Amino acid sequence: TQDKLSGNISSTSDTSKLDTEQVAQDIAERIRNSAYSVISPLDEIWGSACSLQHLWVPELTDQLDKEWGDKEWEKFSDFLKLQAQCMSKSRKVDYVRKFAVSNKTNAIIYELFKKNSDIKYDLSQSQYTGIEILKLLAKDKTKSVQLYLYRNPNIPATLLELRALDKNKDAFSDDFTNPLEYVASHPNTPVPILKLLANAKNIKVRCSIALNPNTPVATLELLAKDKNITVRYEVTKNSKTPEKTTIKLLDKLAKSGPGSIRIYIAENSNTPVPILELLAKDKNIKVRCGIALNSNTPEKLTIKLLEKLVKDDKNMDKYVLSAIARSSKTPDTVLELLAKKKDPKRTIYNDKYTPAKEEVAENINTPATTLELLVKEAERYNYIRLNAANNPNTPVETLKLLIESKECYPKDQIHSAIAGNPNSSGPILEKLANRKKLRHIVANNPSTSVSLLEKLAKDEDEEVRSIVAKNPNTPKTILKALSNTLSQVINLDEVFKNIKKSNYKGLSYPQLVLRSLGELKPPKNASNKDLIQALTALHYLPPHPSNKDLTKASRSEDYLTRLAVALHSDTTEAQLKLLVNDIDKNVASASAMALNSKQ
Repeated sequence: TQDKLSGNISSTSDTSKLDTEQVAQDIAERIRNSAYSVISPLDEIWGSACSLQHLWVPELTDQLDKEWGDKEWEKFSDFLKLQAQCMSKSRKVDYVRKFAVSNKTNAIIYELFKKNSDIKYDLSQSQYTGIEILKLLAKDKTKSVQLYLYRNPNIPATLLELRALDKNKDAFSDDFTNPLEYVASHPNTPVPILKLLANAKNIKVRCSIALNPNTPVATLELLAKDKNITVRYEVTKNSKTPEKTTIKLLDKLAKSGPGSIRIYIAENSNTPVPILELLAKDKNIKVRCGIALNSNTPEKLTIKLLEKLVKDDKNMDKYVLSAIARSSKTPDTVLELLAKKKDPKRTIYNDKYTPAKEEVAENINTPATTLELLVKEAERYNYIRLNAANNPNTPVETLKLLIESKECYPKDQIHSAIAGNPNSSGPILEKLANRKKLRHIVANNPSTSVSLLEKLAKDEDEEVRSIVAKNPNTPKTILKALSNTLSQVINLDEVFKNIKKSNYKGLSYPQLVLRSLGELKPPKNASNKDLIQALTALHYLPPHPSNKDLTKASRSEDYLTRLAVALHSDTTEAQLKLLVNDIDKNVASASAMALNSKQ
């Protein structure tokens, strides 16, 4: 039967007319048109069926530039054009974007799709777009192209200078964006242009000059006296600004600047300690909160401010409390105060629980006793319990309480969080593993016992078994058993490491790419084993199908799925007898031959 399938033996019998060549052609087309890589491009039998989208690796495009000539690149251009013609607009952009990873390919893409504004937008910000294409894009009148072109790290100083000196330099600008902002902030912009733009009418342009690390000290000193307070503040952020100028500006802004600027200064980790101590007495609660959470603030001042902010019932601010509760700098004593805090007057909240408690339950610095208190006091409809279920500090008994609670919302999310919590005990994980939707999470938990991993290693879901194989606690005995049940996953990284090291059977990476651009050439003599390998890779059958899997597949509308059943060694005589009368002659022939061999 193997010989007949491979075409080595001809027969006049009606049961041996399996058209292997046609079947192989259909399988190869399915492999090439599949949305993801199912076969390695180095596979001896099916490798030539891999499409360009599965073979393309940005890291190896330099090899193409070195080895390809005009004829090869013309072939690539024709292929890309043909592929894009039959795609929708959005899919075309996503597909073409995959190949915009080298100077040469970007030049080809520009020539093919220069009327497509979305593709030009991608090219304008791509680090691989060459100077010649950038010059052409600089003449483009599309607003999105103009805005992103001047952010491109490779844009030459000449183009930046031309834009700054252009009579229509304010074209494409509006109340929110201006291309000159990006010219002013670009590291390639010449110093004379930076000096020129420091006098621009647009405030955002002057702010960009104030932040540019290449701006001369003299220009920064000039901007330090700017009429606009935001420009003066941005000068303090520049590392080239003299220290005396920075401190003088910050001191003045801290005393008389608007609230928004004082908040920025309070939150800035580079603000000197004397300025932070000055702002610690600020009337604005958000300024004091910024000081308290600033990494540069001394520890004693931080704790003092945080405790005062949390205990202040007259000036309760939900945003301030939430910021304190989220911060990794907040000590456990303050988190405990927040957990016990209530708003008896209900001035800003609808119930006795402040929103900050949700953040306290989420903070990894919150102690176990505080988390236990939050879970016990939490009402039925809130996310405090969900955050506690995710927190690795939540004790086992509290997690058990959450599992057993009948009035717990959102129940599914809470159970999912507990299944992944490393503090979950064996009995809890055993109970959650009974739920099909949670098995893959339990399989990934580092606290899952070996006995439970052994049980999950036999799960019918291959995803669950794959996760068990990745669990650090899975012993070698289970891994050995799993190796026989998991389908081979194509690891393209490993494939292309091999291509990088040496040529594969005389085919370099550029030659493999050329092969994928050419006409599809399926194997002429595909064996039973080759066909099953490809059909399994296409997921028409599981790697080790059960009788139930084979029965289900035998009723499929797809003839290749039914053919996979006919060719599989585990297919029963009863299943083959049904397939002998299949409407497809290849399925019927393969079934008849398999039935004859079994009898």
